[in-house]
Amino acid sequence: PFFPSFQGNHLHGNLKTPELLAHLQDLLAQPWWPPGPSDGAWGRMKLLGAVLLGAVLLSSPAQLSKPEEQPQVCYFDVLSGRDSRFCRGELQVIYPDVGDVSCIYMPKCHQYRWRIIRDWMRPRVRFPQADEGLPRVAGADAHPGTTWSKKYVLVLADPDTPSREKPWNQYWRHWLVADIPSPGSPLGDRDAVEGQGAELRSGDIKGRVLSDYIRPTPTPRSGYHRYQFRLYRQPANATIALTREERISFCKDKLCGPPHPKLHPEGFPGGTVRWPLMKFVKKYRMGSPVAATQFLTKHYED
Repeated sequence: PFFPSFQGNHLHGNLKTPELLAHLQDLLAQPWWPPGPSDGAWGRMKLLGAVLLGAVLLSSPAQLSKPEEQPQVCYFDVLSGRDSRFCRGELQVIYPDVGDVSCIYMPKCHQYRWRIIRDWMRPRVRFPQADEGLPRVAGADAHPGTTWSKKYVLVLADPDTPSREKPWNQYWRHWLVADIPSPGSPLGDRDAVEGQGAELRSGDIKGRVLSDYIRPTPTPRSGYHRYQFRLYRQPANATIALTREERISFCKDKLCGPPHPKLHPEGFPGGTVRWPLMKFVKKYRMGSPVAATQFLTKHYED
């Protein structure tokens, strides 16, 4: 009757109750009280001593080990509505540990939001359908008569700067790569033995980098930001380039505010600019993306 409250798997940290029970039972079995008419009183004292000893054992730092970190359940909420409709073409964006983040909210568990902002480098971007069934002539949304090369252009931009409610600095460019060869490109044919030209299917993006990868930079209390990946088919004979104005930031303090000290300790990162993406796409007659996806995340302290 004395022991039921100790039954279970754990008590305080990693102390196993069977070990405690065995220890207390051994103590109680010892004849350390004098026999006689007052056995009942001594029995009550014995019981009180056992309780006090159990309390000491449970509270003693020497008997306790560091609590085990309980497995944390991670829920990946899928985008819905208009946000989900942006995702098309089975484009995959793969970061370490978390895997493919296409069309999801970045969860806060396992420090994923912190790691994508402060730790992880550029993701793998896979397009398994690269060069499969894509026409040589553009659709109605591109310039009439446009012919396609067997190369691609990848764009990563944040349309929600400084926030989705007030996107004054749309779009904020985070990555731009042109001349990405497809498996059917001349580069792929020439170097087929070495396996080059198939990087777009494997996710190891190779091409001419116009803007280096910049990690997501949602500021505190600005809500969720959309980080949108667009993959365009590159028109034939087009030399994709940024103008001098596009290569530098023309974001004014009155629009952007000062750089956030935790995210930009040395000012705004180079290459990250407020950028007229749609004008850029129209200039090079790229039409609609052949594939696109996005994930949503916000500052890790929110």
